[in-house]
Amino acid sequence: LPFGGLYLTGGVTNKLLHRITPDGGGGGFLEAYHDKGRVSPLLRRIPLFVIKSDNCGEQGAHRRAVALLRSKSPSHPHLDLKPEEMVPPRGVGGYWDVT
Repeated sequence: LPFGGLYLTGGVTNKLLHRITPDGGGGGFLEAYHDKGRVSPLLRRIPLFVIKSDNCGEQGAHRRAVALLRSKSPSHPHLDLKPEEMVPPRGVGGYWDVT
């Protein structure tokens, strides 16, 4: 089970944010999420997070690509990029920390 947290992402999540968060009157969602019978105590230990970023997938792909480049694959020994040479994903200004 994801005891580190469950992440809700995507455009639909952002559009339905008012129904998901307790602040927006979305207590029904959390009640339904936690109301799972004998599994309920386990679900209460799993925090829910909402990621509001529209380009979460793009950022994740960029982060993975940079990690692969940094691994200095034997088939690509010429890849020795410095952080300032890496292009941040669209919508992220300046240097993007990928460590």
